[in-house]
Amino acid sequence: MRINKQVTIVRSSAPVETTVGSEVVLMTLESGECLGLGETGSDVWRLLASPTQLAPLVAALSETYQAPPGVIESDVIELLEQFLDRHLIELQ
Repeated sequence: MRINKQVTIVRSSAPVETTVGSEVVLMTLESGECLGLGETGSDVWRLLASPTQLAPLVAALSETYQAPPGVIESDVIELLEQFLDRHLIELQ
């Protein structure tokens, strides 16, 4: 299953999370991988605190970032696919 408008996106229980400054840093204990999310990635991660779908996620980010919704959606899908590949999120 891949990211689309119908799936619900849920954080995985795998990563341990901390905040450094204003950015979220995740560590997956299984792989030992540490990942700094940067400003935008941190915003997306925070919005995933509750299960959500793509459209509300893009709408929330559109209020913060000055870019066309199509560009935001494309960028968010790319980031979510990276999260999915690293087992940081699950799709339902």
